[in-house]
Amino acid sequence: MAAAAPTIPRAGETALSAPRADGPELRMSQGVGKLRMCLGDDGLRIDTRSSAPWRNCGDCGKGFKSPSALEIHRCIHTGERPFVCFKCGKGFTQLSSLQTHQRVHTGERPFTCSVCGKGFSDASNLQTHQRVHTGERPFTCPECGKGFTCLSNLQIHQRVHTEERPFTCSECGKRFTWSSNLKTHQRVHTEERPFTCSVCGKGFSDLSNLKTHQRIHTGERPFTCSDCGKGFSCLSNLRTHQRLHTGERPFTCSECAKEFCQLSHQKIHQRVHTGERPFACSRFGKLFKHSSNLLFFLFQFDAFETASSNLLV
Repeated sequence: MAAAAPTIPRAGETALSAPRADGPELRMSQGVGKLRMCLGDDGLRIDTRSSAPWRNCGDCGKGFKSPSALEIHRCIHTGERPFVCFKCGKGFTQLSSLQTHQRVHTGERPFTCSVCGKGFSDASNLQTHQRVHTGERPFTCPECGKGFTCLSNLQIHQRVHTEERPFTCSECGKRFTWSSNLKTHQRVHTEERPFTCSVCGKGFSDLSNLKTHQRIHTGERPFTCSDCGKGFSCLSNLRTHQRLHTGERPFTCSECAKEFCQLSHQKIHQRVHTGERPFACSRFGKLFKHSSNLLFFLFQFDAFETASSNLLV
C-alpha cells in the first residue's frame, strides 16, 4: 500500500506529529489564545487561534477578528462602495446592505409586526417600530430629556439645540436640519408635485400635505382642542388655535413690536411698513396687499358688469 501523502499544515497551525497511516495527525496553532480541539476529515487538531482582534485598522486603530471585517470597515475611510444596485446605482459597503436595499425596488417586506401586521424590509426597522407599541424610548436627549425610539431620530433632534443645519439648497442657500426637508424644499424650485389627490387631482410636493388635504374630502378632523373640543385636520392648525386660549403671540413685528399668534399674520402686517402689494389684478393692473382684497375687487367688478348688462336689456 502506498504511503499516505503528508498533510500540509493550515495557516496558523503547526503539526505536532508526523503523518501516520494508522490514525489522525495532531496539529497545534502557533498563535496565542484559547485551545480548541478540531476534528476534521483529515484528523484531530488543537487550534489556539486567538479570539483577540485579527488585526487593526491602519487609519483609526479599531480591531477586527477577520480580514473580511477589516476590509468592510476600511470602506468607511476610502469611501469605496463595491456593491452597487443595478436598479438605481446606489453603492454599499456590504452585500447584505445591498440585498436589504433591493427590497425598496421589489417591495418585499419579510419582517412583520406581530401586533399590527405592518411589514418591514429589514429586522432593525421592525425592532424600532415595535417600540411604538411598547412605548419604549431608549435614546434620551441629554439637553431636554426627550426620548426617541431610534438613535438617528435623537441625533436629528439634537440639531434643535445645536442649531446645526447641514443640508443646504444649491438654488437659494436655505439650510435644513433634515435631508428629507431639503428634498421637499427643492420642489419649490423644480415645481415638482409627485403626490396627487385621487379625488380632485390636486398635486402636492410632499406626502404629509397630501394626507392633510385628503381630510377635506373625508371630513376627518383627528386633532381636537382640549379646551373647547374644536377639531382640526392638521396638528399645526390645532397649535395655532390653542393660542386663542393661552393668549400666546410668538410672532413680533420688527418695526412696531406688534405681536401675532400666526406667522402668516405677521408677514401680512409687515406690508403696512414695506408698502408691498404682491397681488395684482390681471385685468386692470391694480395692486393689493391681500389676496382677499383682490378677490373682493374682482367680485365687485363682476357684479357691476352683471347689473349693467341687465339694465341695458
